[in-house]
Amino acid sequence: MKNKKENIHVAMLTSQFYPIIGGAEIQCLNLSRALIEQGVHVEVITPRVDKKSPKREIVNGVPVIRLPFLHPAELNIVVWLAFLWKHRNKYDIFHIHLFNRPHTVASWFISKIFRKKTVVKFANTGHRFDLLMTRKDLRPPLSTLTEKAVRTADAIIAICKQVEKELLSNGIDSKKIVSIPNGVVIGNITNIQIRKQRRQALNLPQNRIIVLRIGTLSEKKGIPVLLNAFEKVVKKCSDAYLLSVGGNEIPKELIVYQEQFFENVRFVQNQADILPFYQASDIFVLPSHTEGLSNALLESQSVGLPAVVTSVGGNTDVVKNGINGIVVDYGNAKQLASALIDLIISKEKRESMSREALNSIKQFDLSHIAHQYSRLYKILSY
Repeated sequence: MKNKKENIHVAMLTSQFYPIIGGAEIQCLNLSRALIEQGVHVEVITPRVDKKSPKREIVNGVPVIRLPFLHPAELNIVVWLAFLWKHRNKYDIFHIHLFNRPHTVASWFISKIFRKKTVVKFANTGHRFDLLMTRKDLRPPLSTLTEKAVRTADAIIAICKQVEKELLSNGIDSKKIVSIPNGVVIGNITNIQIRKQRRQALNLPQNRIIVLRIGTLSEKKGIPVLLNAFEKVVKKCSDAYLLSVGGNEIPKELIVYQEQFFENVRFVQNQADILPFYQASDIFVLPSHTEGLSNALLESQSVGLPAVVTSVGGNTDVVKNGINGIVVDYGNAKQLASALIDLIISKEKRESMSREALNSIKQFDLSHIAHQYSRLYKILSY
């Protein structure tokens, strides 16, 4: 281990990274950058899935090293072992993201041999709880070894209360569980003038109440329930406008839905810069069947959008019902529609919840979250 006068060196190990953009990738990048700003030496290690990606580069101030990627995926354990063995004296901490891949087992082997410390992050709940997905997605013996590696880690990160609850119910040692939520950059202001400018730039209607949904179009995001609910909303609120951002392509059935409600609905594919969409909107909706701690929810709150969310995962860690948003049962289109109508009709409620959102989101400030990790690394290292 480094002596106390030296900064800690952390390897962020992840099976996917930029240019792949998802919740885990965004959190890994943003956390790494925030830690570097606080004096921690961080490098992201990831497979070079796309051969067009450089082997080494700096992404938003974060050093990224990409290792050769082999097929089938199980073969990559050899690649990871070789790299971590060669650079065993470089890192103090292995921080593992998206652990259902060979990098977890490889880092476990090296950490045990050379007394490195490992931190494993859990990011999913419900039927997609990470340990369940390990057993489902990985074949023995990799699945067995991965679970053993996780259970013997030095620290296991629970990003929300539901993750912590499911860790305990799966027999994870409570002494190893550390509750640290995802973080978000604070300070992206919005106001009436900015909202007007954003809508003009994005070709969005100026005189509508825009309900924003951000994320993939996968089944777990509750799209059918949302569309069912929004039909009810439009019948009572003709000025309601549903804006969905996300997905590599828009499925045919959603294009048909958009054509049917062409004055009230718009689907947009993945965007590199989504801040303007938040700033152009009035309400955020997250109708998911399962969640960890949604980046989109945190981002929406940081801009001051009142949120309508389902009572799953970390949603209720962020949204307090009736305070900074409304919580509904997942799969209940009637409740979802009622909550959206309530906020669309009442400007006063939207403004009150917006103020509360901007106040409550401060606890998720990325710099504060990075400080919690930095402190954890120090405790583990010395």
